[in-house]
Amino acid sequence: MKVDTGRAAMKSPISSAPYLALCFSVVLALSTWYLVGRVVGQRDQLRFDSMVGDVRDLINNRIDAQVSLTRATASFMATNPNATKADFRAFLERQGWPEKLQEVGSVGYSVHVPIGDIEKLRAHARAAGVTDFEISPVSGSAYIDAILFSEPYRPSSPHKGFDMHSEPKRAATMDKAMEFGEPVASEKLYLLNDTKRTTPAFIVCVPIYKTIEAPPTEQERKDDLQGFAYCSFRVRQTISPVFRALHGPQCTVRIYDGESTKDPSALLFDNTPVGRSGSFSWTESMMIKHRPWTVQYISSEAFDTNSGEMFIPWLLPLGLAISFLLFVLTFRQSAAQTELTRYAKETERRAASQSFLARAGAILGSSLNYRSTLGEVAKLAVPTLADWSAIDILSEDGEIQRLAVAHIDPQKVAWATELNRKYPLDPDAQFGVPAVLRTGKTEFYPSVTPDVLQVEQLRAEGGDLVREEQIRSLIVAPIRARGKTLGALSFVMGESGRTYSKDDLHLAEELAERAGLAMDNALLFASAQQELQERTRAEGEVRRLNEELEGIVEERTRELSVAIEELEAFCYSVSHDLRAPLRAMDGFSRALMEDYKDVLDDDGLDSLRRVRSAAKRMDELITSLLTLSRVTRAEINPQEIDISELSSQVASVYMEDNAALEVAIQPGMCGEGDPAMVRSLLENLIANAVKFSGKVPHPCVEIGSNDGVFFVKDNGAGFDPQFSNK
Repeated sequence: MKVDTGRAAMKSPISSAPYLALCFSVVLALSTWYLVGRVVGQRDQLRFDSMVGDVRDLINNRIDAQVSLTRATASFMATNPNATKADFRAFLERQGWPEKLQEVGSVGYSVHVPIGDIEKLRAHARAAGVTDFEISPVSGSAYIDAILFSEPYRPSSPHKGFDMHSEPKRAATMDKAMEFGEPVASEKLYLLNDTKRTTPAFIVCVPIYKTIEAPPTEQERKDDLQGFAYCSFRVRQTISPVFRALHGPQCTVRIYDGESTKDPSALLFDNTPVGRSGSFSWTESMMIKHRPWTVQYISSEAFDTNSGEMFIPWLLPLGLAISFLLFVLTFRQSAAQTELTRYAKETERRAASQSFLARAGAILGSSLNYRSTLGEVAKLAVPTLADWSAIDILSEDGEIQRLAVAHIDPQKVAWATELNRKYPLDPDAQFGVPAVLRTGKTEFYPSVTPDVLQVEQLRAEGGDLVREEQIRSLIVAPIRARGKTLGALSFVMGESGRTYSKDDLHLAEELAERAGLAMDNALLFASAQQELQERTRAEGEVRRLNEELEGIVEERTRELSVAIEELEAFCYSVSHDLRAPLRAMDGFSRALMEDYKDVLDDDGLDSLRRVRSAAKRMDELITSLLTLSRVTRAEINPQEIDISELSSQVASVYMEDNAALEVAIQPGMCGEGDPAMVRSLLENLIANAVKFSGKVPHPCVEIGSNDGVFFVKDNGAGFDPQFSNK
C-alpha cells in the first residue's frame, strides 16, 4: 500500500525529537570539527616551530664546528708562525680533518705583510714547503694578504699566493675581523676554484695577532696583525645535510644574504619546490658571525601530508558518529595537549641549552686563564643545569686537583671543599672522577642510590650525604683535547629532585669538549710564553757572555801589544849588543890569521877559521831575527796570487846555480795572501829543500797543492819521523 508522506505529515504533528537530535548532532559535529581543526593546527604549528628551531640550531652548529676548527687553526699559527705546510696539515689531522666537514669548503692561512716584504714572503713560503707559491700584488696596495696554506690541497688549486685583499668582499671581511678582533663572515661570494660562479659561498676570517690575544685598540690590532685563519663554506654543501638529519624533507628553506628577501641576487640557498607554498611559513633574521642572514622557513609537502588536515572535511558526514567518538576525541585532545606541552618544553630546553652553551663559550673564550674561566663555567651551571657542579683537573705530576666547586649555598661550598680536603679522591677508585680521568669515558647515572657510590670516603659520610643532600642524578664528563684527558666536569642533581636525561648528557659532553679546547689553547699559550721567556733569558745570557769575552779579548790584546813592543825592543837590543862583540871576534881572528899565519900551525889556523865561521853564522841569525821582527810588524795586504808563477820565479835562482836540480811546479795554483810574505815563505821553504837535497845524485823539489793545502817536497835527507815533535 502506498502512503502519501506529505499528506500524512500534514495530518500528524512532527515530533521535535529528531530535529533536536539532528541539531544536537550538527552542533556536536561542528564543535568537534572546530576543536579537532584547532588542536591539529596548534600541534602542526608547534611541530613546525620546533622543526624551525632544529634547522636553525643545526645550521648554527654546523657553521660553529667549522669556525671552532678555524679558531684552533688561528691559535696554532699564532704560536707557530714558522710552521711548514706539513705542520699545518698534521695539525688539521689532529683536529679531525679531513673527516670533519671537508666537503663544506676549505681551511687556510693567509699572511699579512707590507708590499715591500714580498721577497721575504716568497722566501718564507719556500722555507714552509710551499713550492707552488706565486703572488701578484695589486698595484697601490700597502699590504698583501697572501694565502700560504689551504686544505684540502689540490695541485691545480688557485689558492696558493692569492692576495685576498685584492678582492673587495674578502678585503671587507678581513678589515672587519681585524676591527672587531674576532671571527667575521663575508657577504655572498664565489670560491676561487668555482670559475663558473655556480655555487654561492661565504668565508669566515679569524684574525691572528703577534701578541696571541687581540690588542685593546683598533690601531694596535692593525699594527700587531700577523695574518688570518679562514674557512670557506659552500652554502648548499653546508645546509643540505641539515635536512637529512631531520628524518626527511619536512621543512624547506630559502636563505638570503642581508636583511631583505627582495633581491634575487642575494639568494644563498633554496630547496623549495617550484610554484608551491606550504601551509606554514616563518621569516626571521639571524646573525652569522656579524653577517645578517634572512631565512624563510616553509613547510614541505611531506609535512602537510602528515598534518592530518586533509581528514577534517570528512568529519561533517560522520557527524552522527561523533557522539560515540566523543570520549576518544576528548582523550585525543588531552594527548594532543600533552604533546603540545612536551614540544613546548623540548623547545624551551633546547633554547636554554643553546643559550647556556653560548654563554659558556663566551666565558671560555674571554681569557686564556683557564682556571678562572672554568670556575666561572662551574658557577654558571648552578642552578640552571645542576644543584652541584665541580671541575677537577690532572696536574703535571698526575695528581687530581679540585679546581672549582659550585652550589647556590656558599656554606655548602665550604663544606664540600673541606670534605674534599679531608677525603681526597683516590686515583685508583673505580667510580666517579678518578675512573673518568683514567678511561677518558663519561659516567652517567640517571638515578643515584647509595649502592652506586663505591668511593671509600663516601662510605663513611656517603650515606648521610645521599640522605641529607638527596643526590638523585650524576654526570661526570671528561675534559679532553688532542686525545688527552685533562680533567673532568661533574654535574649533580640533589635537593631539587630533578634527574638527567640523554639530552643533558650530550649537553655536558659538549660543554666538556669546549672546556678541553679552551684549556688546551691556554696551555699552548702558556707553553709558548714560557719558551719565549726562556729564549729571552738565554739571549740575555749570551749577550752577557759576549760582553765578558769582548773584555777579555781587549785585555789580552793590550797584553799582547805590550809583549810585542817588549819583544821588538829586545830584538833591537840583542842585534846591537851582540853584533859589537861579534865584529871584534871576527876582526881579531882575521888579524891573527893575517899577522901570525907563519907562527900558527895548521890546527891553529883551522880553529881561527871556525871562530870566524861561527861569528858569521851568528850575524846571519841576528839578521834573520830582525827580519822576522819586521815581518810580524808589517801590514798585511791580501790579494789574489798566482802561486805557480811566484814559485817559478823563486826556484829559477836555485836552478841557475845547480844544473842537476829538478823543480816540478803544479800549474794553475792560485791563492789569496800578502805577496811579499808569500814570496819570503817560498824562498825559505825552497832554499831549505835545495839545501837538504843537495847531496843526492838527482835532487828534485816538488811544489803543488792538495785539497787547498800547498806543499813543498824534496827527496833529500829528511828526518826520522820519531823526532817530528821536535
